[in-house]
Amino acid sequence: MFGIENLKGFTVLDVGAHIGLYSLVVSNYAHRVISVEPHPINYKLLKINKIANNVEGMLTLNAAIVGTKTDRTKLCESTHSGGSSIMIESPSKCYRIQTKHLNELIESYTGNDKVLLKMNIEGAEFDIFKSVDPNLLRSVERIVMEVHLRYGSLNIIVNKLKSAGFSVKYFYPPLTAKDARPPYRATEHGRSEASTIRYLFHSETR
Repeated sequence: MFGIENLKGFTVLDVGAHIGLYSLVVSNYAHRVISVEPHPINYKLLKINKIANNVEGMLTLNAAIVGTKTDRTKLCESTHSGGSSIMIESPSKCYRIQTKHLNELIESYTGNDKVLLKMNIEGAEFDIFKSVDPNLLRSVERIVMEVHLRYGSLNIIVNKLKSAGFSVKYFYPPLTAKDARPPYRATEHGRSEASTIRYLFHSETR
């Protein structure tokens, strides 16, 4: 879990919190957790899990984090509860949901804390990193993120973060397998044969 025991004094922004597993774990170590989940059913379960575990210092928000989209957008369900996305058109059930910009989330909820941003938002990350303020990114110390490569080039995200002083490390699933090998070949254009890769971004200035 990328050293979560060292989160004293951090605000954790859990963007794409699902039903709250990551938020519940890091709440034992961080100063504060902001759990953001757009799907209305997942969000209800997120709140139930917060109450059932008697978690303090955890704020839940029912919204999609976006880059250039408007104050409301459409979220469509996938084949599993964690795969709903604002990036797909689906014949399954869709919802009109509230949105927040990442800029707003960082400005409004982090204060003077160090910040860990955990993000798993099913492809919307590319739109977000096209529009996020680099100066606000500099207030974030660590980013743990799942990148969905079918929606864009890695260079969009990596170049923006490097310009804000981040280094990049690549984690190839399964993370715990002995002698694990990457399940894809990356090209010089930042694309790969796999659809998803996990990253840890760390600010070089902190």
